[in-house]
Formats: sequence, C-alpha cells, structure tokens
Amino acid sequence: MRCLPAEAALLDAWACAPRWRRKDVLYRALWLRIAGPRRLIDAARRRSRLPDRRMFDGIMGAFTSGATSPTEVMARREVFVGPEFAELEWQVAMVIEGRDRTADALHRRSRTVIECDGEAYHGSRAARRRDRERDTEFGSAGWHTVRFSFQDLSGRPAWCRRMVRLTISARLAPR
Repeated sequence: MRCLPAEAALLDAWACAPRWRRKDVLYRALWLRIAGPRRLIDAARRRSRLPDRRMFDGIMGAFTSGATSPTEVMARREVFVGPEFAELEWQVAMVIEGRDRTADALHRRSRTVIECDGEAYHGSRAARRRDRERDTEFGSAGWHTVRFSFQDLSGRPAWCRRMVRLTISARLAPR
C-alpha cells in the first residue's frame, strides 16, 4: 500500500540527505523514473521549506528548458561550465538526412555535437545501433559527435572537459 506519493518521498529523501548527496539522490531517482520533473516541481511548490531549494530549482529548471535526462542536466550545470564552454548551445533542434534530431549540445563553429548518454536509455544493442546511425548521419553532414556517459560525466568531469576542449581546438585548427 502506498502511503506517500513518490515525489513527496523523494523530496523527503532530498531534505534528509547530506548536502553533498542531494544531487545524486535526485539524479538517480529521475533515472529510475521514480518521479518525473514536472511532478517534482509541483510537489516542491507545495512545500514551504526545502533545503537547498535554489539548487533543486536549478536542476528542475534545466528540465523545463528542454533537457530530457539527468545526464544532460549534469553536463550543462556541472561539467561544461565557465567561459570556455560559453559557445555551447543546448538542446538544439536540427534536420539531418531529412530527419528531426536534437543535439544535447553543440559547438557550431567547430561543428561538434556533444551527446550525454546514460545506460538506462543507451545501453541496449538497439540503442547503440541507433546512436551509431545517428553519429554517421551527423558525420555525413560535417558534424563530429562526442559521446559521454553518466559515469564519465559524474566520475571524471575534468577528462570530459579536456576531451571537448581538444576536439573543438582540433576541428578549428587550420588545415
């Protein structure tokens, strides 16, 4: 029997978790689809107090502005930040090979697409096939795709930043 809606339980978990664990609790719950962003936002509005509300609102705001996964939100808010990544555009709708595509992020001048993929949606054989097809189609239009997993972004963000910097530099270098 359910006694508490999932989104209320998740907000309680957020409030009870140590500050350094809150984002992880939220990201993992979103990955598991325990509660969706819209329901969490509504539940948070009904609470008079929520520790680190600004952080919570920032994460949820990324979803309302187009992010579709916790991995994308983490990349945008925590990994690819600062002036060196100011040219990145997020959630860019494109038409590639006559198909509607949305790039998680792109650097237009270098024609670099950044995809932020989690195992939950990109781990199956079919998903990997679709990702390869998508990368090939982007490549045929002159775009280079760089992919990062949730584990890459959360466990080695400095490496992710370095790889994007090097990729952009290499693609902008005169030939």
